[in-house]
Amino acid sequence: MQRIGSTDNDSHRSITIAVACIGCWCSATFIACTDDPIFLDASYEGQSTSSPDRGGSALAPADSTAPSDSIPGQSNAADIAVRTDAPLADEGINDLGRADPPPDSPVNGRCVQAADVLTCTYNTHSFGFSDGLLEKREVHWEVPVGMPPSEGWPVVLMFQGSFLNAENAWNAQLDDVVGTWNRTATIQALLEAGYAVITPEAHFDGNSFWDTNVVPYNVMWSIAPDHQLMQLTLDALPDGTFGPVDPTMIYAAGFSSGGYMASRVALTYENVKAIAVHSASYATCAGNLCLVPPLPEDHAPTLFLHGTTDLIVPAWTSLLYHDALTQLGIETTRIAIDGVGHEWLDQAPEAIVSWFDQF
Repeated sequence: MQRIGSTDNDSHRSITIAVACIGCWCSATFIACTDDPIFLDASYEGQSTSSPDRGGSALAPADSTAPSDSIPGQSNAADIAVRTDAPLADEGINDLGRADPPPDSPVNGRCVQAADVLTCTYNTHSFGFSDGLLEKREVHWEVPVGMPPSEGWPVVLMFQGSFLNAENAWNAQLDDVVGTWNRTATIQALLEAGYAVITPEAHFDGNSFWDTNVVPYNVMWSIAPDHQLMQLTLDALPDGTFGPVDPTMIYAAGFSSGGYMASRVALTYENVKAIAVHSASYATCAGNLCLVPPLPEDHAPTLFLHGTTDLIVPAWTSLLYHDALTQLGIETTRIAIDGVGHEWLDQAPEAIVSWFDQF
């Protein structure tokens, strides 16, 4: 990737990048990203599944889910909560000032919703040159409120999409780009269901994409910088760097480039119990270039989420992966929503939590 130029000031930020081989949109060139919302799927013509007065994540119309892949009766992700009277167990983890939730929010919530803004607290750990990396890589994380299980909280690695900065995953507005409100709502739902959440940044402070399907790392993963980042992150799980977590209970989820990365995690690392691949496919696929090779028999159970009118990552690519897993007898479910393009689905928060809870 070559960075052509960038500008930065108090009121506007723009980055112009030319991409030779891109993790999320293999055949496209990313032109710019700004602080203003931009819709990456400009060809999307389907009716929006969101509603301004939803107070969280609205549901798609009942007839919009493909019958064979639907999960009926999805409820608002913001309503998912685990309530407990257990005392706080994480005071002193660091000096992060966490916001106290308002009286009407779920008990022990890490996330606060005010009108059309959803904000979750988080911590940040940095890996850098002293860890053998060629650039500083930040990893953001949070644990649920309350006493953790004796083994520690199960942990979800949640991977950003291309250019969708991972730090921004912890706060959202209803009108954010590609439905990223549902990304933050997924973090909220996971925390309230008792999962620690870790969101690593892709290259260039998240203004990039994952190495998993980029030449030469797609076929030489052992030399990929993102593999090194993953090793550092996983090795730090037992020592409390990311709070009291259970290194033997790992889950992975991601959108677009991050979905490919979730697949990579399932194929490469140990103790992965289940994954969720959103608007993506097999680890080395890229956009409409997709071939799923023979899969390992111990592949993690996999949930797929996809919009049927996605022109960035065609929906048939996740179906290809889903069918390959089915043929091996590996547990898998696919949710395909008609009329939705390349964006986070409203069904994602509850569907991902429900899937991980099974394993």
